[in-house]
Amino acid sequence: MRRALVSLGLIVLCAPVTSAQLVVTDPAVTIRNTVTATLKEYLLMVQEEQHRKLRRMARRLSMHTNLDKYSLPDPPRWRTHGGDFLYSQPYNDALIFGDPTGAAFVELSQPLVTVQSLLNSLSPAARRAIAARLATVNLAEATAIAATNDTG
Repeated sequence: MRRALVSLGLIVLCAPVTSAQLVVTDPAVTIRNTVTATLKEYLLMVQEEQHRKLRRMARRLSMHTNLDKYSLPDPPRWRTHGGDFLYSQPYNDALIFGDPTGAAFVELSQPLVTVQSLLNSLSPAARRAIAARLATVNLAEATAIAATNDTG
């Protein structure tokens, strides 16, 4: 056992160090990457300086005047692009100006028919399955109303 360990140690110590990796350099790629990095750094410095200057200008402007005088209490409705939407004009307006009540969506979509009497005639398992699907439809409708309002 001892002889095997000694011979294994001698083999490890005497074995030459080998490397399977070769270093490959391409001067053209290196120069291109250096130029690109330098240019990007320069552009970043220019943008940072522009940002600092704009911030200084905004601070100076807000120090000397109240900026509320530049805002409109009720923005004009000129943002409407108009159009002849026969059935969906209220919904188009809701997409532009918002509709917190969801009236435009309800007007455009088909309402669910109340089926409470039919649900009572089903088995409990079928009633739970239908109720889960109806809840999913109600959730999707509420999401669409909220998204329409948020878009406007």
